Order: sequence, then structure tokens, then C-alpha cells
Amino acid sequence: MKKLIPAFAIMLLMASCHKDEIPIQPYDRGDLLSAKVDMGDFYVNRVFFSLAEGGIEGSMEMEEWDIAFLAEADHAILNDARLMSAWQTPYENLEAADDSAGFHVDREIEVAAEILFDPALDVLEGVYLLDLGFTALGLPKGMVWIEFKEINASAYTVAYKKYGESEITEVTIVRENASGYIYFSFRENEIVMSPPEHSWDIIFSKFTHQFNDPPIAYLVTGVLLNPSQTVAAEYSEKAFEDISATDTSRVEWSNRPDLIGYDWKTYSFDTGTYIVAIDRTWLIRTAEGFYFKLRFTDFYDENGNAGFPSFEYRLL
Repeated sequence: MKKLIPAFAIMLLMASCHKDEIPIQPYDRGDLLSAKVDMGDFYVNRVFFSLAEGGIEGSMEMEEWDIAFLAEADHAILNDARLMSAWQTPYENLEAADDSAGFHVDREIEVAAEILFDPALDVLEGVYLLDLGFTALGLPKGMVWIEFKEINASAYTVAYKKYGESEITEVTIVRENASGYIYFSFRENEIVMSPPEHSWDIIFSKFTHQFNDPPIAYLVTGVLLNPSQTVAAEYSEKAFEDISATDTSRVEWSNRPDLIGYDWKTYSFDTGTYIVAIDRTWLIRTAEGFYFKLRFTDFYDENGNAGFPSFEYRLL
């Protein structure tokens, strides 16, 4: 099936993938800042960080939500921290849906890099079967049938039922006066609160990455961009200390969510630890037009526990 590309995503791509002229104003850039993020046991926390504010704006646990609906456009994504997937079924209504034959052949896995242009829920109509992925301990969370009943400017109306059950629940997700993604939990049958979309620039989280050799979707741990307002580029041609504002005109900006990703660290089988590539630097442009340089310095706390990314950053 041909994937539909939301108009908002096309505009974001066009706005973020060209070299801008940078008017450099004479103001105090401040000191080099450092931060450490606690992702919790088994990396369960999805931590939202603001570079301009210099701190954490909020967090969500990976099992808190299942599906998120975008307020500004007809677009929905699955929780990419759990290896979720979706199959668009041939059923015309939810009541008739009962057979999962074909799921493992035709399902689409929600991959973080593709949530803007190629989401698992590519067409928001008809009946889908969703695999809810795995818990932090690797246990399967089950499956849910979902039908998109109506989508209009003010709300999404969907109905769903657990796999193997007949009870149907219908819910309306109001999108008026909202911005960014509206997160929803099937288990709790309610919207899950999240930090305001405009308040954060990057997320520290587990996410699903598609490897090609061999071809396999796998959960990794790293950093995602706020795709609606943050762009970034890797720039390691100079030492971190020597990178300045003028270097921001030499890169190709991208809003691909996993641009920073997970591989700023590598696992050493000799030592049984992660080694951080401190010589890699990312330039980040926020929605306010501020430019930052950022590099990672560690992945452990003072007691040697993994899941505590440390990084340095500075306003350019």
C-alpha cells in the first residue's frame, strides 16, 4: 500500500533541510553546561529535556501510553519504545474482527525514524490489529483491535476491543486547543498527560530502530528530537571546544527524529560496558532559533549503573 505523507511533515522537511543564513547577534552565550538524565531501571523513562531552560520538562514511563494522536494534522503513532506494530485488516467494522491470520506477514512496525513520513498507522480508516509490544521486562502486552470511526477538525473518534474479547469501547480524543501529540492508554482508557509540545527539544528514551544487516527491528536507547520544532546535524569536523556559531551555516539540518539516535555509545564485550564517543558533536536548532552544540560524556552514574546519559552543551 502506498504510504500517505502528511502535509505538515512535508513542510517541516522543506523548512529543515537547507542551509540558512545565520544572523549572529552579540550577546553572552553563557558557560558550558552539563546535565545527567535518569532513565530508570530497564530504561523505562521517556525524559523530555529543554536546552534553553537547561533542565527536564517532564517524563513518561514507557508503559503509560499506547497510541498518540497529533492535534494539528490527521496523524497517529504507536509507542515506539515497545516495538509496537499494526496490521490494517480487511474487516469493515470492529464487531466482525476476530481472525489475526495475515498479521505477521503484513504488519507494519513503528520505527522511530519513520513516524513523520511512514507511520505504522499510515491510513487512519478501517480496522487495525495492534500488537502492543513488550513491557520493560520483555513480556508481551497483548493485542488490541481498533477502528477509526470518524476524524474531523475537532476530534478523533475511535473504538477498540481487546484481542479475543467482544466488549467494545468507544472514545473521542478532542484535538481543539491542543498542540503536539495527545497520548492515550488503552488499559486505562484515558489520555496520559505529557509535557507541552513547545516546552522541550529532545527526548531520552528507548525507541525502535530498523537494522538492515540483518534486517530486524530492535529496541535501542538514545535520544530523539522533538520532530515538530527541533532540527539537528552531526558536526565533528572540529573539536567540540572550537565549534562556534559560524559552523551552523555549514551543515544540512534534519528533523528526522532519530538523527542523534543511539550510536553515540557502543557496547564493549571485553569490558561489558558502554563506551561513549566523546569526539562526536551535534548541532541543534530549537524552535526559538537558538543554536546549541552538544556531546555525550557518559552513560553511567557514580555507582556504575547504566541508563544515566551525561552530556555537555553550550549556546552558540
